[in-house]
Formats: sequence, C-alpha cells, structure tokens
Amino acid sequence: MRAVCSSSLTAIRLISSTTSTASRLVCSTPISSSSRSMGAACCSTRSSSVAATAPYNGGSLERFPSSGGGGVRGASGAPLRLDPAPVGKRRERGAAEETTTTTGPVQASPAAAAARPDSPPAAAQTRGEMFRAATSSLTSDAFAYQQKRSYSTGMSGDSAMVKYETEERGSLYTLDYRCYIKGPQGYVSPWHDIPLYADEAAKVFNMVVEIPRWSNAKMEMATKEPLSPIKQDEKKGVPRFVHNIFPHHGYIWNYGALPQTWENNEHTDPATGAKGDNDPIDVVEIGSTVHKRGAVVQVKVVGCLALIDDGETDWKLVAIDVTDPVAKDINTMDDVERVFPGLGRATYEWFKTYKIPTGKPANEFAFGGQYKDQAFCYKVIEETHGFWKQLISEAKPELNTLSRVEGAVHVATPDSAAAIVAAAPAAAEDAALPGDLGKWHFIDQSKL
Repeated sequence: MRAVCSSSLTAIRLISSTTSTASRLVCSTPISSSSRSMGAACCSTRSSSVAATAPYNGGSLERFPSSGGGGVRGASGAPLRLDPAPVGKRRERGAAEETTTTTGPVQASPAAAAARPDSPPAAAQTRGEMFRAATSSLTSDAFAYQQKRSYSTGMSGDSAMVKYETEERGSLYTLDYRCYIKGPQGYVSPWHDIPLYADEAAKVFNMVVEIPRWSNAKMEMATKEPLSPIKQDEKKGVPRFVHNIFPHHGYIWNYGALPQTWENNEHTDPATGAKGDNDPIDVVEIGSTVHKRGAVVQVKVVGCLALIDDGETDWKLVAIDVTDPVAKDINTMDDVERVFPGLGRATYEWFKTYKIPTGKPANEFAFGGQYKDQAFCYKVIEETHGFWKQLISEAKPELNTLSRVEGAVHVATPDSAAAIVAAAPAAAEDAALPGDLGKWHFIDQSKL
C-alpha cells in the first residue's frame, strides 16, 4: 500500500486563530478523462465568482529607452480602447448567477452569460488571515477589482464525464489567495490528477487556465504545495502583476498549463541547450472565449516558442479551445496568421518585452524566436509527460506530488485533501489593485 504523504497534511496551517472554513465555489467544468473514469457525475453547482477583465483606471504613460539593433516589427492592429470604469459596490454573496453550458468535444459554445461588474471597497483591505503553505511564508498586500459570472462546460469522451469545480480561499490579489479544484470524489490536484489528454487519439489536451485573458495578476499552480492550488506569484513578498505594454492590456490570451507535464530542471534540452524551468509546460489559448481561472479547457496545440527565461527552457505552447468556432480552421501557425493576422507576432513580442517595465532586459528565445510546428510540440509534450511520471514516482521529490493518480508515491485521500483545504483561510473580500496598474508602457520594438 502506498503511504499518504504525512508532511503534506501539515503543510498548510492557519496563522490566525480563525477556524472558519467558509468558501466559495467559482465555476464548474466537466471534462472527459481518456485514461480512466474519475467518478460519476458531480452534484449540482453552487453559485460562483471568477475574475475577468479589469479596465484601466486612468494612469500615466511611460516610454522606455531602447538600445541595440534588430528590426522586429510592432504588433499589427489598432490600439485597444480601454475606458475608465467606475468602481461600484460589491455584490452580496449568494446573489443569483447566470450559467452557460456547452456539451461535446467540438461543438461551438453558446453565447456566454453577461459579465457583471463587481468592485472592491473604497480603500485597500487590511491584512487578512495568513497561512503558510509548504515552506513559504506568505504575507498579504491589498488590491481589488473584478467582474464575475459563473458557468459550466461539458465534454463527453470515451469514459464517464468528469466535472470539476473551483473553490476560492483567502483574498484575491493577496498572497493568501488560493483556488482549489474539486472533482466528483473530492479535492484534486490540477497538476497531477487532471489527465493530460482529453482525447489522446485526436491529440486533444486538457489545459488548466491560470490567468484569464486581459487580466494582469500573475497566477500559477503552486507546485510546492499539496493539491497545487492556483495562487498569485510573488516577488520579494509582493504579489506580481504584469504591466500593460502598448497596445496590449495584461495577458493577451488565456494563459495556463498542461497537467501531468514537468519541465525537468535537471535535464538539459538538446534543442535549446538549457535545462527546464521546473514547472508544468505553459500554454496560451487564443480562442474567442475569456475563460475563468481554474477552468479546464480542451485544446489542440498548433505551435510553440522556446523562451529562454533566466537561462532556463520555458516552452510556450500555442493552442485553441476545440469548441471555438474557428478551431477547425487552425492547425498550424500559418493558419493562426491567416485567421488572426498579427497574433503570432504579438505573442512573440509580448514574451520578449513583458519584463522590461520592471527594469529587466528583453527575453531571449531558442531557434531565433521562430515558432516550431505541431509535430515538434507533440514530442515536447510527450517528453515532459515522461518527466512528470518520473517525478511522481520519487520518494523525496523537490516538488509536492501528493495526488490520487496511479503511480504516485505520495497518495492523497478524500479526507486528507479536504483537511488541506479546510486549513486555508476562509474566502474574503478581494483586495484593491495597485494604483499604477493602468499605466501604459511604450517600447520601441525595432531597437530590441
């Protein structure tokens, strides 16, 4: 019998004396598992709330000096029009939510329910309940604005339909925020327990959305914490946000990762000459829907970039939701250029420049910044899937591998997983966004 990882059960603890376990369900996403059934259909969905687009709030413009040579063109298309939006009163919890449902692997989604504006309190929230997860000491800073709606999506396949829900804990835009994933049999790890493939024969993958398009908060799966919840990345104890670089606002696609993959930080990729970045492989989803944090989306991969980030290989897969109306027309990066003119160039430039407003140099790429094709991507995905299998089989892995998946050394039970979530801070009001987040940064791409 495989033992439950005992350290994982004590990895999360409350720092405050509060014992409330109140939480909020954010969305529900049923998908199919190609490898095995994850259980029977889940019970009915409760009301939910998920961050969407945050509008500009005024702010100044800043121009960055550039140096060097090159000749990279700017992204095509007119500047995004962003109007200041007033901050209203936050809607009371429990208010009725609209629901959108889709079913089937390649059917177009119905029109999404209209987003409803919510808002933060007038002043930044005071420091809320803090907790420690794994070995990281978490602190809180205040930020807030979001729009919300709920939804449910479905996809049927060769095994029983699997339905996932997201449950938020802590305060959004602070370091105690966590977004947990729950399946029919309890809480699961989105990294380890959600299958890589939705349909292996058709090369349809499951993508876990960490960051909705147009948002700025830099979210990621917490790979060192049990159940790998989605949390906000931090820099020197402060939550991280990406800056707006003209003509873009935040992330220009839905951003996330493929589950059951791992870019091995002990393996030097012969194609790039650099080791992996110790994370699941990243995905940008270019379809028309703004997906919610924690959503599990079925995608097909059409190309990839090899970003070299701080000397590490950081693959960026380009994919599209298989239910998108134009998904059938997109299978290569040439198709992306034909259907979405300028998006490939804009994606390259976004990854090249997004750290410049923080004072860092432009990022570098392997292969001269050229996109690799679909067949190449499949090889990268299979390799990182193999590395993940090795990782979960280790007795003392560097990252947290607590899961229910077959082959895992450290195995979670429904009760142990529930105890981990119960130890996290109760859901609280969202904090306020940084006051300078509306600033637009201008970079001369031709001089990079």
